[in-house]
Amino acid sequence: MKYRNKKTTGGKCGMAEKRDSTDPMIIVVSGAEGVGITTIMETLKARHSDRYVILSGDLCDFFAVPEVLSACRKKWIGICADISRQTNRAVVFYGDLTPDIFSGADEEYRKRLRYVSVVCDDDELVHRMEEKYGEKAHERIRNIDMTYTQTALVRNHVYQGKISYPGIMPESIDTTGLDAEQSAGLVDRWIIRALAEN
Repeated sequence: MKYRNKKTTGGKCGMAEKRDSTDPMIIVVSGAEGVGITTIMETLKARHSDRYVILSGDLCDFFAVPEVLSACRKKWIGICADISRQTNRAVVFYGDLTPDIFSGADEEYRKRLRYVSVVCDDDELVHRMEEKYGEKAHERIRNIDMTYTQTALVRNHVYQGKISYPGIMPESIDTTGLDAEQSAGLVDRWIIRALAEN
């Protein structure tokens, strides 16, 4: 399901009502390498929202051992829930994070998770990868017969629903042709809508 500029519901000026601090909410903004999630999130951080706190989800990928990785993700969800309770804000964290990777988290926290992915069309992603990495964008990854750009395209197709993947993929926000401010505006409105609906 692609999301474009939709009206939000909830409190004044379309803002969600203040959250009950005992009712944490965690929002995961996902997307392929190069699609622009980090830039979007840095743009949102600069706006200093009083509705949510933004954290990088890179911690979820620090460890390669499956058992350690699963425990790390579970702990990270718990930390996000604690922050949400103590600040009375939702926690938004981001990265190349499909919903299935949190399957080991406690049910109490998983039911508080909301997901949205950021996508763009293939030509746009290739351009963004080249702009970000230069010639490296087309270098082959060691032990994988694909370039960095090719792997990013595959992941982008997963988030677009073009490639079958276990579980239900999240709604997507198409940022093709949009700059960082415009993309950040779409993501912000999606978050506010999610808060209002929860």
